[in-house]
Amino acid sequence: GLVLCNVGLRYFDPNTSRIEPAWNRQIISDYQMAHITYDMVLPCTDTLQPVRFVPDVPFFMGGLHPLGWNCMSIPFVQFFDNDGIWATYGCDAYTTSAPPQVWGWDLISWFALQGVPPPRTNLVSSDPTVRNAILKYTYYQIKCHHPKGHIHMPGIQGLVITGYSGQPYRAVTGQFGQQQTIKDLWNGVYANDFAWVPHNFEKEFVSNPSFNAYKSLIFVGNDKIYFITEEGFIYGYYFYNNVWLSVSPTGGATGTYGQTCQAAKSDLVASPDGSRLLYIGTDGFIHGFEIRAPWDYYYFDFMKSDMEDMGVRNVQNLVFPLGDRVYYIADTPFGFNVLGYEFVVGRWSRSFLAHESVTTFSAPSSIADIVKAAGALTFDISKERLYYRGIDGHLYYYEYYGMLRHKYVVCAGNSLLSDQHITIQGNLAIHENRIYYVGKWAGDGTLYVHCLIEDLGRSGVWSTVSPSYSAEYFEGQLVSTQLQSMSSGEIAVSLDGNTIAYLYYPMDGARRRTNNHICYFNKISDYQYRYNAIDTPPEYPLNSLQFTANDKMFANGSTGIVEVIFQEDYCNNPVINQYINQTY
Repeated sequence: GLVLCNVGLRYFDPNTSRIEPAWNRQIISDYQMAHITYDMVLPCTDTLQPVRFVPDVPFFMGGLHPLGWNCMSIPFVQFFDNDGIWATYGCDAYTTSAPPQVWGWDLISWFALQGVPPPRTNLVSSDPTVRNAILKYTYYQIKCHHPKGHIHMPGIQGLVITGYSGQPYRAVTGQFGQQQTIKDLWNGVYANDFAWVPHNFEKEFVSNPSFNAYKSLIFVGNDKIYFITEEGFIYGYYFYNNVWLSVSPTGGATGTYGQTCQAAKSDLVASPDGSRLLYIGTDGFIHGFEIRAPWDYYYFDFMKSDMEDMGVRNVQNLVFPLGDRVYYIADTPFGFNVLGYEFVVGRWSRSFLAHESVTTFSAPSSIADIVKAAGALTFDISKERLYYRGIDGHLYYYEYYGMLRHKYVVCAGNSLLSDQHITIQGNLAIHENRIYYVGKWAGDGTLYVHCLIEDLGRSGVWSTVSPSYSAEYFEGQLVSTQLQSMSSGEIAVSLDGNTIAYLYYPMDGARRRTNNHICYFNKISDYQYRYNAIDTPPEYPLNSLQFTANDKMFANGSTGIVEVIFQEDYCNNPVINQYINQTY
């Protein structure tokens, strides 16, 4: 059998003069226990003394569990205590009772009395309806507020009730009557539907968070996360033995090698093999780090002298799609164009894509005929295409034909944009032959989600669909009731292509907004979509929206990294409101 020990949250420190970091201190208990905490709620009657669950149990300090794994928070159990009663109890105790007691009683005595009218001399076989509602309510409130929390089901406990000398509380059927409800809770009878549920990533998973993620959140493999801080540093987290720990490429290069690192402005990216980071510095050039080990980073400037020789400045939209290719948009003597570097014969060689297209393919005949780039640089690996948004808000791309050869193409779908008086805003989200984007209508400037669809069987044939208007047509969800995207057009698509998400927040000019949402569409069929919105307080999403799995998305938020998981929605389980509204 398995024996679990609870001795309180205690550590064993072999060397008390050198205490291990919190995430690695040796815990000597398998789990922690704490009483359930409720607040008293009016109105109070002789039959009902209502309460509200209080999620005041903190995330317990983690450490090295006795079974060998590190944890951010040790698992814990909340229970109905039986510590006795106060001198004043019942409705008169509203101003005098304090946790863990409620209404003057200990928790199990209060629980046993709920729904039972005076004189309460025989509690056994009393109506269990209210008690069952309280048990379901508490079970799902703990699940909602504490991912590592569990409820200690009341089995048999002594009661301290004035005037009552009967049997102790027993959950079994025929006595206090919670046996079937306990079974049903464990068997998932009351389980809610799945929904997108927001989490604070640092609070739940990071042992020693430092700077908040500000922009350019990226994932490198399954064990590394990096981002740019508001101060322009590169920081991140490393997954080690079940916990995420802070790392700092900026701090590592400075502390280990004495290097002075250029402050970061934007566009943090990683090589596909996870060995290098690149970013755009506040000087408008590209810089980076070699990832030598999780805490070992070496800083370098990436082709800065070569860019200066070309007269390149104001670098933006950096992408690192393949180990031998880097692309970016920059201001050149010919205006803003797409440029890059390709690793050829042991060194990085410059690639001026417009020049290659003109000289190699005569497409077009002059660089002046190539539409200048405004953003949304996106590489589609499956087609070897590099898309970008032109300064006219239309779509263009370069096809790759081998070593330092790119051909410029005007997307045939642009005629559809012109017909609809739509221009592309923000980034692109590509899945197979579908390109999702936020489109701005020339009429009133509204921002809704659209999609260009390439017919893979017929060259140069494109069609279009708008998830926003599709939801209105098929689902009756008026576009006027859908939250519009922000002008920066943050949009992402899940790995299977069935969920398209975008960011909304009020245009109030402030970064720390207070009403941000992640909105999304479910793809029902090729041309049918359903609209939804996720409220994520207090971790309001700001940028870097992305999917890491079909059931998981991330964004930089106002208080840290927002992680949104498609899971059972404990917090909105209907049984919670059944007790609150007394509709059991």
